[in-house]
Amino acid sequence: MIDFGLVFLTGLLASLHCVGMCGPIVLAYSAATGAGAGNRLWPLHLAYNAGRIVSYTALGAVVGIAGAALGSIQVFGGYFSIACGVLMVVGGLAILGLIYSPAAFFDSLIPRSLKKYLGGLLGRQTLSTKFLIGALTPLLPCGILYSMLIKAMGTGSAAAGACTMAFFALGMTPTLVLAGAASSLLTAGLRKWGEQLAALTVILLGLALIFRGLQEHGICSMH
Repeated sequence: MIDFGLVFLTGLLASLHCVGMCGPIVLAYSAATGAGAGNRLWPLHLAYNAGRIVSYTALGAVVGIAGAALGSIQVFGGYFSIACGVLMVVGGLAILGLIYSPAAFFDSLIPRSLKKYLGGLLGRQTLSTKFLIGALTPLLPCGILYSMLIKAMGTGSAAAGACTMAFFALGMTPTLVLAGAASSLLTAGLRKWGEQLAALTVILLGLALIFRGLQEHGICSMH
């Protein structure tokens, strides 16, 4: 549960940064609903975040299965955990801007037609549309998301991978729900602060994976 707590905290901190990317989506459909929408917005917010949580959880299960397949190969053993940990540390350093981040490269791989399609969905005020938009948010380039997927893969389990990404998505939810109503409170400085703290927790989780892998090889021991 310690890992899951850190994963939730990572999501909570990352949301202060990710609201800069996902926030405009929330604001767009909030504005499209019209002034005085009141309670009509809450079901849309819940549908959007439900889609995002379901999508993240499913991805966590998929990468967890991949991790289980790789981890079961005897030649890898604890080295798989170490490799995932190293990748997470590298990802955290990239988020901090200390090394090159591949997020822009992944963004270039998304077809313009898909981006246009997503833009068209924002104007449709139905629960199913907002659920679909939330489910498609993993397509947005995000270094923190990539790092957490590596963490989920490192669990070597579909269930643990799914739980990892579910806790991460749940941690992001409060800020994204509030973004539609109080986006002015989330200044650029606050988003940057959240991003940096999220990066540090990603590095911490990566170091934990490395330590676990070293323990499996008897290189590092608690005794």
